[in-house]
Amino acid sequence: MSVTDPYDELKQHLSEAKERFAADREGATMTVLKDDGIYRHLTFTFPKAS
Repeated sequence: MSVTDPYDELKQHLSEAKERFAADREGATMTVLKDDGIYRHLTFTFPKAS
């Protein structure tokens, strides 16, 4: 009897999501407008999105 990992499908989905995220954020920039303790104001630009 072989034992299969019940999380194999989850691991596969996470791997695919990581690959998509890496491709989608290629060329993206993040600008920190304010970093004041707890309060942070960030902006993101993605050249592949409108």
